[in-house]
Amino acid sequence: TADNLGIIYIWNTENWHIAKTLSGHEGAVNSIDFSIDGKYLATAGRDKTIKIWNTTSGGQIRSLYGHDDQVKDVIFTKDGKYIISASNAQTVRIWDTSTYREINQLKGHRGVVNALAFNGSNNQVASASEDHTIIFWDLNSDRQVKQLSGFASFVNVVKYSADMRVIGMGNQGGYIKIIDAASGNCL
Repeated sequence: TADNLGIIYIWNTENWHIAKTLSGHEGAVNSIDFSIDGKYLATAGRDKTIKIWNTTSGGQIRSLYGHDDQVKDVIFTKDGKYIISASNAQTVRIWDTSTYREINQLKGHRGVVNALAFNGSNNQVASASEDHTIIFWDLNSDRQVKQLSGFASFVNVVKYSADMRVIGMGNQGGYIKIIDAASGNCL
């Protein structure tokens, strides 16, 4: 978990006590994500940075800079090769985890990008935005492959189901929609 003061808490799930407290962001932490092996934690902050942490030692490994505005979401790809981030600056950025360098920016939204979801079965990422759209990006070509639009209000969250066939999304108006990932049609 994380708070508005920039503090991240790692919990022991056996006794529900705080195992580690991490600090390094200046201001709110908007998102956290563990690498698939659980060894690393990426955090996204209001301070325009992404921080990478070692979950065993609690030490900060790296700070990633480049966003022009607060970072709203951060995710690891399932293979652990990339970190993907979304920001108020209407961009999705891709970072190489071997060098911690930004390797690409995906541009196409006309509003704040609030949330990301990764589909490991086809190496695509979905980005949800305040421009009332969800854009699907192919990470092999770094190109937009599909866009869902016409939502009544800001799209705040997007997630794939475990089998990657269904997408759940929620918007500012309080609506939740379940969408077929292949067709883009509401179920």
